[in-house]
Order: sequence, then C-alpha cells, then structure tokens
Amino acid sequence: MQQFKIRTSKPEAGNKNYIKTTYGGWNTCVIGSPTDKDCNVLSNCVGYASGRFNEIYNELTGHTGSHKWNILNCNAENFIERAKQLGLEISTKPTLGGIMVWQKGSLDWQDGAGHVGVVEKIIDDNTIYTSESAWGGSAFYNSTRSNNNGRWGMGSAYRFRACIVNPAVKTLKVAANVKRDETKDQVEILVDDLNVRVDTSTKSTRIGYAKVGYYNVLDKKNANGYTWLKIAEDQYIAYNEEWEKLLPKKEKEEVKPDPTPTPIPAPTPSTLKYKVGDQVVISGKLYLSSNATIAVSSVFGKITKITRVAPGTKHPYNTTGDLGWMDETSINFYNNIIVNEKIKIGDKVKVLKNITYDGKRFLALFAKYDVIEVKGDRIVIGIGKIVTAAVNKENLKKV
Repeated sequence: MQQFKIRTSKPEAGNKNYIKTTYGGWNTCVIGSPTDKDCNVLSNCVGYASGRFNEIYNELTGHTGSHKWNILNCNAENFIERAKQLGLEISTKPTLGGIMVWQKGSLDWQDGAGHVGVVEKIIDDNTIYTSESAWGGSAFYNSTRSNNNGRWGMGSAYRFRACIVNPAVKTLKVAANVKRDETKDQVEILVDDLNVRVDTSTKSTRIGYAKVGYYNVLDKKNANGYTWLKIAEDQYIAYNEEWEKLLPKKEKEEVKPDPTPTPIPAPTPSTLKYKVGDQVVISGKLYLSSNATIAVSSVFGKITKITRVAPGTKHPYNTTGDLGWMDETSINFYNNIIVNEKIKIGDKVKVLKNITYDGKRFLALFAKYDVIEVKGDRIVIGIGKIVTAAVNKENLKKV
C-alpha cells in the first residue's frame, strides 16, 4: 500500500510543518503571499515543498521538532544545490515523496525563481500526481502531471532540472519470478509490460513491471473492477486471462486403504551356501547395500568371516568389519583354497595377481621380487629394500 498518506487538501491549522519558526513552527521559509491565516509560509511553492518533504519524512521515521532538512528555503530553482549540501540523492526521474524542481530562465532569480512541487503518487512512467502551492496564487492544489512536453506539464519558460529523493521513502523493486512449483498457487505472466502496483487500484502507485515467468500468488482480492493477485508485500497485479494464466496448486490425492488385507507370504527357506561365522576367502565387488546396483569397491584374496546374511537379496553376504555386501560367487570356503607354503623375509616370490593388500592394482614389472616384510597374510615385496607393494600371500608364489 501507499507508504505515506497522500495529501489532497490544504494543511490543517496549527500544522507546524507549514508555520515559520519565528511564529512557533518548524519551517524556515519566508512568509507566503497571499499569507494563509492557518499556515503562514503559504501561499508559496518553496514553503509548501519544504514543509511537505519534511512532513513525509517525519511521518515515516517518527522524527519530530525542527525540520531535519531545514535549508530547503531558497529560490525554487536552486533547491538542487541545497539538497546536495544536505547529502540528499538527486534523481532524473520523479520519485515518490520527492521534490520536483523546475528552473525558469537562468539560475538567476531576476528572470524567475522557478517552481517546486511534491510527488504524492506515481501513476506510470509518464504520469504523476503532485501537491503544490504558488506564490501570488493558491495556498494549495493538486496536479496530475504528464511528461508529454519533456517539462512535466510546465510552460515553455520552464525546464525540469531533477527530483530530490526523500530518504524516508523506500524504493520498491518488483519481485523476481520463481520456478514452477505445483505445490503453490502461482500465476504465469505472459507479457513483459504488466504493471505492478502498491495497492489494488489502477490509480495506486506503479512500482514497475513484472516480467514473463512464474510468480507465487500470496493472496487474491476483488477491487475496482479487477481480481488483484498479490505477488509480494505491497505488490499487486490485475488479472486478465490475456495477460496471465492462473495455476492453482495441486491438492494431494487421498490414498484410500485397501479394504482387502494382503496375505502375508510364508517365509522361504534359506538356500544360502554360507552362514554367519564361516571362514572364507573373498575376491570380487563390494556394494553399499544388499540390493545395490553399482559396486563401490572391490577386494581380492582376503581371508575373513561371514558376519551378516540377507537371504533373497542380490548381494546376500557381509564380512568382518562391515567391509561391504558381496555375491555368493565372490566367496570360497577358506579350507577349499590351496594355501601357499610359508613365506618369510628374504624369500624370492612371483606375483600371481598384481593386486595390493587393499584391493588396488599395481604395476608388476619384474619376474620375481624380494620379500621385505611379513605380517600374517600381508607380505611386503620389492627389489632389494625398495618397496613395490603390500600383497596378500594368496597372490604370491614362492620361487
């Protein structure tokens, strides 16, 4: 919604934003002409714009007392220079709550002092709604200004300089589009120039355009002849089937219980060759689970014991240390394997399988190797004292 209350009538009696400081008010501008009986800096565009700019700032920030931006009290066309002294941002386009500044002739008051007005609402890129006052004229009036002549509706003697940004007014950015999500209410925008407004009215401030794509719908409201879709906080788009496509979220289908209970099959007797506790020699692929499809490692010639079995699965055996699940074809009883004669340090051996003790392949370049170290079935081989690999003794032959 609108960030501040739009002023559509002359300030009320006693409003210190429009009463000169020497009369108990907060405004530092000169007395207006003709002088308004309730707000004595009116009639004057400078006194009004300075008062209104500070009034909006106070409303949004809670500031009270003397005006924070108190040197906006010069000739209208010189407001830009004063604003820069105050560190205020200057925009080439109208900004909500900002002061529009027009120059008349040169920046010399002798050929005209210029004009200022305050932006109450931005209708679109080419149309704004302002509140103003005029020296020698009305104490207060509103204008709907279009930029068809490049001067935002002012006469040929004037030139639009810039707009002074009110630092208390947030700059709203149109929400970014999102990915399609069937679990949420969404809308697909089909055009690139769809207005996004701060409220459910075509007369409310437009903050930009929604781009083609998907947006979440946070709320729906029917107002001012349209269905309005809320796509973010203070961001609404008017629905039209030529511009948008509504995409309601898909409700979860209710799963109804099967009225006929499924009979529990009788357990199938195990036909596994090996049982828990059997001592075996394993050589083959290892899997993370008993029904996995892809092996994660392998082992060769390792003596171990069966520790777990899973009948009816693809890889029904696991061994000491939870090494991994294996096929039955990768296992042999230990007693069925011909064990090499005892190998000791200093012996010469031939490599039968160039597989390390950890199950990795190594390059065997020589016909025979020296035994450097023996620890159970783990034999370290090499040439002289230079180590080649640690190998399971089942993959070596004494020569």
